[in-house]
Amino acid sequence: MASDLNDVARKFSALYPIMMNAEQRRNRGLKIAAIVREALAGKQIDRILDIGCSNALVLDTVVEELDPTLAIGIDMDAAVAPAPNAKRTVLIGDAMALPLSSNSMDVVICNHTYEHVPDAKQLFSEISRVLKSDGIVYFSAMNARWPIEPHYHLPFVHWLPQTMARAILKTRGFPAGYLEKPLSTPKLVELVSAFEIHDYTLKVIAQPAKYHAQSIVRFPAFGRIYRVVASLFYGLLPGYLWVLSKRPVAPMQPEDF
Repeated sequence: MASDLNDVARKFSALYPIMMNAEQRRNRGLKIAAIVREALAGKQIDRILDIGCSNALVLDTVVEELDPTLAIGIDMDAAVAPAPNAKRTVLIGDAMALPLSSNSMDVVICNHTYEHVPDAKQLFSEISRVLKSDGIVYFSAMNARWPIEPHYHLPFVHWLPQTMARAILKTRGFPAGYLEKPLSTPKLVELVSAFEIHDYTLKVIAQPAKYHAQSIVRFPAFGRIYRVVASLFYGLLPGYLWVLSKRPVAPMQPEDF
């Protein structure tokens, strides 16, 4: 199974052709940039990290919009890694052991990545390590409770035992089976428990044009109605858009010495 996982990770872009759709990737980058810009309230950004950046189409749009001093992407798929430019470089590496200094990133982008790594807790341990104390994480997360699996567009396959999921996916050209590891809403909250959650999910649903998210809400005029419905069924949404910040470290009390 480990070899299957590594093979899929290194061929991710080939398995998911949407990664090559320049227009969709640019729109996603615009959405990320709009949310990060609002969350940082005008603060100058020095360094951005995009975990699982693939061909960096999303990251390049974010760089274009936010103008950081340096942007770093990391991915395991060397076949699609672009050449570096003046403000962006891509490293071939493992999200489980980020090749970066501690406390070095102002913004970390974790965009539909957590379910593809072997250990999401280790991923967020590494994110916490490299993030500055006043930095933020853009976290776009799949919800396992949503019945349609978004990578394969099949109902319930992510709810099935591995043997059944493998049999179904094999017929669609994915013999390795279902390697993603999506989490439910409570488990996602637990995953990021070291951070404070600033939830943009309902904001984006209510104002999709503001956040370049028209692909999420197809009829923007009904955005506020969608928000009411989404708030009632929040735990069943397809996914979430969260901005995470580190929890303040409590000052030590005299009795701690």
